[in-house]
Amino acid sequence: MEMTMEKTYQKEYTIRSVEMDSEYKLKKIDAVRFFQETYALYCKDNKIAAFDIIDKNLIWVLAQMKVEYTGEMPKWSEDITVKFWFSEVGKLKIFSEFEILHEDKVIVHGDSIWFLLDTQTKRPVCPMPTLGCIDINQNLVFGEHTKFIKPQGGEFIRSKTYKVGIFDIDFNHHLNNLRYLDFAISTLSDNFIESCVMKSFKVQFQKECFLDDVLECSAYKKDDNTIYFILTRQSDNMVVCEMEMNLQ
Repeated sequence: MEMTMEKTYQKEYTIRSVEMDSEYKLKKIDAVRFFQETYALYCKDNKIAAFDIIDKNLIWVLAQMKVEYTGEMPKWSEDITVKFWFSEVGKLKIFSEFEILHEDKVIVHGDSIWFLLDTQTKRPVCPMPTLGCIDINQNLVFGEHTKFIKPQGGEFIRSKTYKVGIFDIDFNHHLNNLRYLDFAISTLSDNFIESCVMKSFKVQFQKECFLDDVLECSAYKKDDNTIYFILTRQSDNMVVCEMEMNLQ
């Protein structure tokens, strides 16, 4: 069945206490969670959510994301608006964009690439039969689709290992994609974290991870403002995620 979706989808949220940091402001990682919540609600409203497509042996998989923080985070109990839209649907890739606004000013924006994955073959499938005839908003928040380019070299900072626990797992039974960001930030020393402000990050997901997987996260200093992370699964030495974080 063909369907038509709105070109831009919008949701309002109020910052809760569990989403605030020690300064009573929205934690930056939770800002990204609001984007993903809006994405999920968009899909639910148009009957292409995870529970709508699992009977077709399909799941949503996030492949890449870039997020830039452009304004001051709102405080607890204040309101934000999240805007989301599809910017392009290709033969396999699904491109989306988002903005988060506070008091009518954009404070966070980003883009992402998604796939619909066949749960039996573990391979991406053409999304159009599932998405139907959707409207596309070609506005790109960064002017072009983000490309993840692996940095070369860099000064090793430190590494830490993490075991995937039951509360790290999402509804696909995979490690939740934002836990990779949690692991990366936690790999840095407390002093390093306290002395820097995260301005943006880019992440590329390469392999799914599961309960009890042990990951090693290694951090490298690319330059004074850029940290590169690589996460490797210890059982097979496979790189599962790479990330670049820009600091101030």
